[in-house]
Amino acid sequence: GCAPLTWTTITSAAAFSPRSGACLVALQGQLFLLGGTTSAQLVLSEVWRSSDGISWTLLSTGAIPTMTGFQCLAMSSTLLLTGGLQGGTPTGVTYGSRDGIRWTRMSASGTWPGRAYHGSVMFLNNLWVIAGRTAAATSSSTALADVWKASANPQGDTLTWTWSGVVTS
Repeated sequence: GCAPLTWTTITSAAAFSPRSGACLVALQGQLFLLGGTTSAQLVLSEVWRSSDGISWTLLSTGAIPTMTGFQCLAMSSTLLLTGGLQGGTPTGVTYGSRDGIRWTRMSASGTWPGRAYHGSVMFLNNLWVIAGRTAAATSSSTALADVWKASANPQGDTLTWTWSGVVTS
């Protein structure tokens, strides 16, 4: 079995405001905290960085889209943000940044259907987007069971998407 984990409070008063639904990713010895929603339901488009989890620096406000339900991950030397709901509309877009400040929409030769609350992971040197919902979890939302993967060019600034699986509800 797995050994039990011992948790330690690093800080109880981080510099960023309280939030839920934020995405946390590690890249090149740094932690990046993206987005989130306040208790007043304000959707944030902030990017914060820390090298130790104690001291946090606000890198940008408004550099990433104001979205919920997105995923973030690291690919080589690039931060990635995939999917999400923007103004309630599901997106099938991937954004990339090398510094957390300047974000670009990554071009792709293919596309994948918009979604939120999906899984994203780097696996076998490819970016994978799996399942999710076509909207917020309501009666008008469809759960997905499709699998998409993207390979990056050597510079990591474009993605080529391929699809496998079936789209079901």
